[in-house]
This record gives sequence, structure tokens and C-alpha cells, in this order.
Amino acid sequence: SAFVTMNPEDVPRVEAVKPGRRQAVEKWVRTARGSVQLAIRGCVGVGQGILDLLLLSNEVDLPHVPFVLMAHFCSTLSFFYQWRSGDPKMFLVRAGASLLRVAVQFHTAVCGRTWPADGCDLGGWSDIRLPLRIAACAAGSQLIGNAVWLILQYLFPASGVTATTGCRFLWWRGVWRIILCVINLFRGSYKIDVYLTSTTVYRGPVEITVNFLRGGALSPVAVWSLLRQYRTTGTGVVPAQEAQGISLPPGEL
Repeated sequence: SAFVTMNPEDVPRVEAVKPGRRQAVEKWVRTARGSVQLAIRGCVGVGQGILDLLLLSNEVDLPHVPFVLMAHFCSTLSFFYQWRSGDPKMFLVRAGASLLRVAVQFHTAVCGRTWPADGCDLGGWSDIRLPLRIAACAAGSQLIGNAVWLILQYLFPASGVTATTGCRFLWWRGVWRIILCVINLFRGSYKIDVYLTSTTVYRGPVEITVNFLRGGALSPVAVWSLLRQYRTTGTGVVPAQEAQGISLPPGEL
């Protein structure tokens, strides 16, 4: 029989198959050291920032919204950074951002929508704005609680961790955040009445819509994410192993 000798250059080359974009994204997600729920709450922070920019573009509460935007920006960056790196110090960054918003809420409650150099508008405590001033106090108190939970989670990352559940402060933060949902929904509902009835105080459709989006969409997603993270970041070990001191790394909580 005859043998056919082929020129090596005539042999078809098989190129290595490069991973597709989907596989690359999946690998990038799998290599993150923190819970994916951190990334989800980071996306919520992006949504909050977009709403802040919407308020600014319509010149709504200019003395305060820029500081809220700054706080949301810092929180959002910390979420994504902690998701990728697992750095627990990001709890403290978000606690600081919450405390910045505390100052904003209480200044709004006491002085209204005024610049600090212009003094306080105390008339809001005796007219149609009174419920909104009280809501600002409630929001400030909620944010204080949020900062406290974040600091406690940084200090005690393994508190309450079991084989099936994560840090107990995740649960507390999720439940506590429901208060913020209620506050924003109340603000939106009450501002509709102000918009329709008041001739001296203006609360327009843009900020009403923003309140409903915060309270009815973004904050509920954050609540779900916190509770979901609590339910899915347990150690996965049996109690006997837990007794030997095995616990979840702080960055995963």
C-alpha cells in the first residue's frame, strides 16, 4: 500500500477555544471573596444614587441631597469592594455613611430645607410639614440603628453563626430596614396630599415618585438581600465541628 506524506503546513490547525463572555463573567463572580448579596446591595446603592441625581436635577432639597448622594456613593463602593475582597472594614465605611445621613435627617427635621448658614425654619413644626419633620426624626433614628448593627457585625462577625445561618446582625439589619420602607412610603403618600391641598408648601411629583421607588422597590430588595444572606452564609458544619471553633470568615458574613 502507498503511504501519503502530508506537508505539516497542510495539517489543519485546531485553535484553542477561548472561554465565552458568559464563562468569563461566571468565573469573575466565583472568584469574589464576599457574598454575592453584597453585590446585589451595591446595585441597590447605584439605584439610590440615580434617584439622588434625579432630585438634584430638579433642584429638590439642594442643602441636603448632595450629602445623601455622597453617603450612597461611599456605601455603594464599599459593597462592591467587600464583595470582591471580603474586607470587613467596609462595615465601618457604611456605618460612617449612615451617620452622615443621620446628620442630614436630623438637620432636615429641626431646620427644614435650609442651608446651615441660613438658620432654621421652625415653622415646619406647626404647619402641614409637621408629619414630614417627624418622619425625618424616625429616619434618623433608623439610620443610627443601622450604623450600630454594622459596627457590631464588624466587632463580632461570628455572633450567632450556625451551620445554616449567618451572623445574627444580618437578620437584625434586614428587619430594621423595613422601618425605612415604611417611612418612605409614608412620605410619598403624605406628599401627595400636600401637593394636592397646600398652597404654601410644594412637594412635587418627582420627589413623590422617588419616595415610592425607595420605599416600594429599592429598600425591599435590600431587606430581601440581607435576610437571604443571613439564611445562606452558615458554616455548613455539624455542631461537633462548631464546638471545635470552626466558623465562617468575617469577610463572608
